[in-house]
Amino acid sequence: MAKLVSKTYAKALFELAVEGQMVDQILAEYEFVKDSFDEFPEFLEIVKSPKIAVEDKKNILVETFGEKVSETLINFFKILVDKKRSDVIREVYDDLSVLVDEEKGLVVARVESVIPLEANEIEALEAKLSNVTGKTVTIDNVINPDIMGGLVVKVGDQVLDGSVKHKLDNLKHELAEIII
Repeated sequence: MAKLVSKTYAKALFELAVEGQMVDQILAEYEFVKDSFDEFPEFLEIVKSPKIAVEDKKNILVETFGEKVSETLINFFKILVDKKRSDVIREVYDDLSVLVDEEKGLVVARVESVIPLEANEIEALEAKLSNVTGKTVTIDNVINPDIMGGLVVKVGDQVLDGSVKHKLDNLKHELAEIII
């Protein structure tokens, strides 16, 4: 549910940024805010806390970021606070980044492997995935010993599971059907 909420707000902010021709500016400003929350997590907890009054939260945000980010972004944060959705403030940034990358034709593919991929393997896989998707793909190589071998590639909503674990699970399922 929270993911759907954050995507909805991210899309609304993205459309507003496109309309105002300030996509890169909004993303950079939001990154600044996100980095501030990362550096001071207790500050994010104040903004998310149901114990703090809505007006106090909005005032804190304006006082903290009012001179550092655009009025558009401040107003967006005020809306999140008014709608009691400040709990997704970090997730909205992540979803907004994906939308901006998609607009620019950039995609990050999550590739799970048992051991880190070599630079030449990453390059070859990026080229192959870029060719298939028609977009510029960069690889986020994640180490996952549970897959036992092979690769699991996630590009957007698509998953290509070439892991040994997946193949063994399929074989186990097929054998179970034969025995019955």
